[in-house]
Amino acid sequence: MTAVCEISVGKSSRPIIPQTAVMSDADGNYVFIVDQTSKVLRRSITVAGSRPEGVVVTSGLQAGDRIVVTAGPYLRAGETVRVAP
Repeated sequence: MTAVCEISVGKSSRPIIPQTAVMSDADGNYVFIVDQTSKVLRRSITVAGSRPEGVVVTSGLQAGDRIVVTAGPYLRAGETVRVAP
């Protein structure tokens, strides 16, 4: 006996960011974002997994967030940075 079935788990749109942008400590995963005044802010994120393109983020980011992709470990929240074009 055989059966054919189709399981739909739904569709969602989630951001995928570079692995280099994600940092972790005792409080969990986070990224640094750059606000409108070019200051670095820490933002906690929830990671769902990874893909060849990067890390899938399920919560913590908003559309339009500017994420620090490299050199994050050398920054501290509140520092002013120059955004590359």
